[in-house]
Amino acid sequence: MKSISVRYSVVFLLMFVTTIFFGGRSILSISGGDLSKDLQLSTVQLGYLFSSFSVTYVLFQIPCGLLLDKIKTKFLYLFFLIFWSVVSLGTFFVTFIPNSFFIFPALIVFRLLAGLFEAPIFPANSRIVSCWFPKHEISFASAIFASSQYLSIFICSPIIAWVTYHQGWQFNFLYLGSAALLLGIVLKYWLHSPKDHPFISQTELDYLDQHLAVKTASTKVEQSSVRERITFLMTNKTMLGVCLGQYCMNAITFFFLTWFPLYLIEVKGMSLVSVGIMASIPALFGFFGNLCAGLVSDRMVKLGFSIAKARKLPIIVGMMFSTFMLFSLFTDSPILIVMFMSFAFFGKGFSSLGWTIVADIAPKPLYGLCGGIFNTAGNLSGIITPVVIAYMIEITGFFDVAVYITGLHALIAIVCFVWFVGDLDKIEYPTSPKASGYSVS
Repeated sequence: MKSISVRYSVVFLLMFVTTIFFGGRSILSISGGDLSKDLQLSTVQLGYLFSSFSVTYVLFQIPCGLLLDKIKTKFLYLFFLIFWSVVSLGTFFVTFIPNSFFIFPALIVFRLLAGLFEAPIFPANSRIVSCWFPKHEISFASAIFASSQYLSIFICSPIIAWVTYHQGWQFNFLYLGSAALLLGIVLKYWLHSPKDHPFISQTELDYLDQHLAVKTASTKVEQSSVRERITFLMTNKTMLGVCLGQYCMNAITFFFLTWFPLYLIEVKGMSLVSVGIMASIPALFGFFGNLCAGLVSDRMVKLGFSIAKARKLPIIVGMMFSTFMLFSLFTDSPILIVMFMSFAFFGKGFSSLGWTIVADIAPKPLYGLCGGIFNTAGNLSGIITPVVIAYMIEITGFFDVAVYITGLHALIAIVCFVWFVGDLDKIEYPTSPKASGYSVS
């Protein structure tokens, strides 16, 4: 149907690009055992390698959010995509360094650079979706691009395991970097604002003109300093509650992206190839959970439920499902372990409405900054959680502690959204409006 084809083709393209980015994050978790043996790394060193990506990813969220409020999204997207691809290709060549002493520090540097160049992608995705989708469709559209974090594990985990086993862990960076460059070419010719897209039908354009909210800028915002904007957002109770909840929910994702494959190998005694398959099954459930959440939330809005109920209820139910991972501690059956982890990851997917909430509450003139702060909070868990787990394993010699820590984060997220996040009304910055539109191109 022509009236919906272009906007959904845009969001599916964003999903495929983001799947590549998340695939890059999965390489070390799947091949971490082989990499550790090759470079003779300790558990703590591996934990730092896991977390190094998130350091720059988090540090540059707010600066990139500010850039998104100033620079055209398409230009910024392509710029960072190209340099991310170069960094990925460079990681492949690290292993050719003659002196092995320098390989680990070089890997840290390249992981830091990868985090930097991936920093604006999710805020940019959210910005693009807000330009293309009305409020009653935005949950499902956001779920499509957000589902890339699960789709990448499902698709990439078996491939990464196979490549690691047959060719070596470093070849994964070569293949993903090349794939990102190819998708960048497609993105250059297909990503535009609705009014500038060469293939959009008049029917779809009229539909978007009718249903998209009018976007305004504020002279008050334009005259305020960066510090005032950040302070304004960070002192808002709803923003704080959503950020804390996202931190806890992302801890579950980072467990699956980092320690879960090693947990299956070290504690449950599975082989690398088996882990590549086993780790991908929960991710498939997470993918479907994410899409279901978007459909359910949009349906609730159409049925007359408040925005707050339509967003918060799936999150709370999803986090309840995520606590099922704790049952995996009490069995050695691979089938039961995968079943419990699949329930847990379905729940994590079903709760992944964070970027929809950003679209709901973000002041339009501060959309990029709001997304940057939100993503900073969520991805702080990518720095803290892997290292905390690494130290706890090192201290206790007890690998199951990783599952306990992750399950606790699910419970805290429930508390957050039940007691601290209220109505999800648009955050109002004191405005003196003047007409202004956002441009993807």
